[in-house]
Amino acid sequence: MKILYWIVFFIFNVEADTNLASYFSLSNSESLIPDCEASDEMLDERCGFEPLGELKDLLDQTTTNYCLAHHSDFNGGKITLPSCPKKNDKISGLDNTYPTGATFVLYSGDNDNFVYDYAKNYLKEFSSGKLNIILPKNLISNLKNNPELLSVLNSKRVNIIETKTTPKVSRWIQDSFQFVLKDGKPTIMQLKNHAESNTSFEDRLACELAKKCDIPYYLPPDFIESKDRNSMDSGGNLEVLPGGTFYTGIIKSEGYGFNHGLGEERKIPYMSKNQKITKEKLINQGNKLLELDVSFLNVGHVDEIVNIVKTNKPAPCDFAVMLASPQKAFDLLEKDIKNIKQGYNFDSIFQYFFTNVAHASIEGLTPSGGSNDKCKDYSFRALRGMGERSVISKSTISEIYKKKCINGQEVSNFLKSREYQILKKQNLEGGDKFSPKEIMENNKKLIVNELKNSTNCKTPAILEIPVFFRSGGSYLPDLVNGVVETPPGEASKVLLPRTYFEEFDNYVQKKLGELGIDTSFVHDIGYHLLNGEVHCGTNSARICI
Repeated sequence: MKILYWIVFFIFNVEADTNLASYFSLSNSESLIPDCEASDEMLDERCGFEPLGELKDLLDQTTTNYCLAHHSDFNGGKITLPSCPKKNDKISGLDNTYPTGATFVLYSGDNDNFVYDYAKNYLKEFSSGKLNIILPKNLISNLKNNPELLSVLNSKRVNIIETKTTPKVSRWIQDSFQFVLKDGKPTIMQLKNHAESNTSFEDRLACELAKKCDIPYYLPPDFIESKDRNSMDSGGNLEVLPGGTFYTGIIKSEGYGFNHGLGEERKIPYMSKNQKITKEKLINQGNKLLELDVSFLNVGHVDEIVNIVKTNKPAPCDFAVMLASPQKAFDLLEKDIKNIKQGYNFDSIFQYFFTNVAHASIEGLTPSGGSNDKCKDYSFRALRGMGERSVISKSTISEIYKKKCINGQEVSNFLKSREYQILKKQNLEGGDKFSPKEIMENNKKLIVNELKNSTNCKTPAILEIPVFFRSGGSYLPDLVNGVVETPPGEASKVLLPRTYFEEFDNYVQKKLGELGIDTSFVHDIGYHLLNGEVHCGTNSARICI
């Protein structure tokens, strides 16, 4: 087997630029690449509880690289974990109602506040799951300048995973791989991310984590490295519904030309080549795959519009679906406002310029409030700078809430703006193409029908989450795109991106609380301004027995 591997390795290095698929197909039928397995030396080190060299002067705790919680970690093994799906050696998925065994977060050197918020809330709220911090070697020295962050990381439940350098996927570790279940064990399934294209698998993040955590690594056969830069086959675009059905986002609707980098050649409905291969493989292994419409999204991942939480309700309806709802967003914005001026008329050239040129990305958002606006110091750009290297205090958050700020402007000014009127029209009416509201209503019908069939729950709970969109991205941090952590036998706890708009944050916290779900908020403005959120910057493993 080793001889065959080295023959294949030689072929791969010779033909890497022209025929990558040959290497993937020949590795073996189930693609368990030897270089992505933990070595005996690595396992010996782990069992010896050896601390990381440079970190021993910064942290008291010992890093072990035990990355996943074991059954015995949950109240000494007295808590019964749910049974795994009975599919023997086949691939299956575990949805968010299964207990969380571990979560992974990357420290990128400029996301201190995000990691601090995430770690603090995770360690406070979740009693047993492991917290793995991926730390590139060249960034270890950065921690010396942040004693607050170090104090949170200095915990026995925190595991530091040292990497050679910052992974090519950077902070977006959700997109590199997907946790699946194989042989009853959490398994890392490699997915395509354009940032890792033409990179050997032993140098990819998924492989490195598989080795250091001794987690099986799975590469779908006939994996293809296509030349386009779309991200449809990323981890944020492959999730699992209660009942075991996988769901993914594809382009179903005409009229959205700015997304996915697909150009004029795309055909509707569109799936990437790897999406088609993944679909075929999952179905061949006895799974179902539900295709949702993400046409109006710039990144185009289902984690932007759908999330699953476990509730305090009895089975089989012990879950709820969080769905992005533009209608709920505008209803909440206007609930205390009467006689708001409606119906601005703009020619199509101005509307095109506003939506597709002047604001071609979330990074381009600029508040329309005047220079005397009491919220001007709290634009998302200002908050990003404020929170990169220090913690934003509770008093500052309270002040932003009290002033009713929304991305650096008073909400009363925002509601009177031309910008608001155009956004409302586009989100709710759409014009010559399906609006996000209409697309989400169709997605809702598909999800509810599938859940009725797969879970025996005849009335699946749907939570309408206030989210509205501009240029294919959420205007405010996307409250759907959070991390769900589920303790065994309990309702989920969620970590959501803080919008810094009290009406939205309080509404979602209240609605989740009615279902027994505790909510914490994370400062993720740095992610939001790069078209991502909390879930995009993390990855979680579910466990069963």
